[in-house]
Amino acid sequence: MVRQEIGTRASDECVVSGVFEVDLSALAEFHRVSGRHAAILDQAGQTLGNAEVGRESFGIMPGSSSIFGDYEQRVQSGLDSLKDCAEALRVLGALVSQCGDEYRGIDTTLQREFGQIESDPERGFG
Repeated sequence: MVRQEIGTRASDECVVSGVFEVDLSALAEFHRVSGRHAAILDQAGQTLGNAEVGRESFGIMPGSSSIFGDYEQRVQSGLDSLKDCAEALRVLGALVSQCGDEYRGIDTTLQREFGQIESDPERGFG
């Protein structure tokens, strides 16, 4: 039988919600790291954009217009993908952080409303 308290903080960086612990510092670190990785993707996109070459780089040979069109399309697709990935990382990091805030709020509310509550996973709250 596992006994776990609900609505109490094991520490400032950990809350107990239900029958599991939520490591708030790990969620905050994920948010920070995802923001850093998004910035790296932004920088990669800027570098790719700066490295893009113009039509003149493909010369005047027959078919070079088609090759340049394909190149231009691929570069734009890469830039769009990098922007989308950076935005996804930012959103995911924010959602994970918000989830941690919600767990903290739940535990605070339970503690305020009910005091110390114990749970037994086999029998539920009690």
